[in-house]
Amino acid sequence: MLFIYYLDEVKYRIFYCCLSFFFNFLGWFLFIKELLFIIVKPLINLNQSDNFSYFIFTDMLDIFTTYFKIIFLLSLVSIFPVLFIQLWFFLVQGLHKYEKNFLLFFLVLILFFLVVIFLLLYIYLIPSIWLFFVNFELTSDNSLFGVYYEAHISKYVDF
Repeated sequence: MLFIYYLDEVKYRIFYCCLSFFFNFLGWFLFIKELLFIIVKPLINLNQSDNFSYFIFTDMLDIFTTYFKIIFLLSLVSIFPVLFIQLWFFLVQGLHKYEKNFLLFFLVLILFFLVVIFLLLYIYLIPSIWLFFVNFELTSDNSLFGVYYEAHISKYVDF
């Protein structure tokens, strides 16, 4: 009988997480153009001297699916605190004091590294990789013919 009680509690906690995901999805959807600008801003700043200020899309559903990929991933990332809180409240009743401290330290460490990794990727790694690959562009000044790079928005978001 106690097992059914725990299953009901898990069911409610999963429902709260799904509800949080849904509301995060709707909230991020309202600001999708601003979010896309924030994602692309380091690359635009990196290439201001080359007059690079646009991306292209070549398929009818390309920008639509790109928007939903961004919203889905941001919604997943933004419900991590809710998931951790729900996990904490579910497990805290059966843990000893040292286990609670260890779990709390572990959860804070995960959140810290998640933020650090995202910042490193956003500020340093992605613009460096972008610059490396854009340098393969052939202009008509330094070769017999020009091969120019047109940035595809869905390829950048998938990267």
